[in-house]
Amino acid sequence: MTATSEDGVAGGLVGGNDGTIRNATATGSVTSIEGAVGGLVGANGGEFDDGTIQGATASGDVTGDFDVGGLVGENDGTIRDATAAGSVTGERDVGGLVGSNVGRNGNGTIRDATASGSVNGRMLWVDSSGIIQE
Repeated sequence: MTATSEDGVAGGLVGGNDGTIRNATATGSVTSIEGAVGGLVGANGGEFDDGTIQGATASGDVTGDFDVGGLVGENDGTIRDATAAGSVTGERDVGGLVGSNVGRNGNGTIRDATASGSVNGRMLWVDSSGIIQE
């Protein structure tokens, strides 16, 4: 499967999650020309509700501008027992598991999660890491 968005939030399973996702798997590539792009979920948690992802897996290449992650692009909720595998490419805030873990409320939590694959941030001043950028 391939998910493509030209105007923002994109995920292999769902764009935005303010509820609970358990034991889900997404495979295939995800691409957006903007931000909050993830292999499973683009944005986990929101301004008013915290999203929860538990026991989930994403595999495939993820490409976006900012807040780009192998599992979740922007996390403002909780991620537990999750795995991401694949190449992740973006301009800034790029991570193998999560692109940005601070979210709008600064409430992002990650427990018992792993990521594998290459991570590439295109801007030279950007700090990209294998697990999480921010």
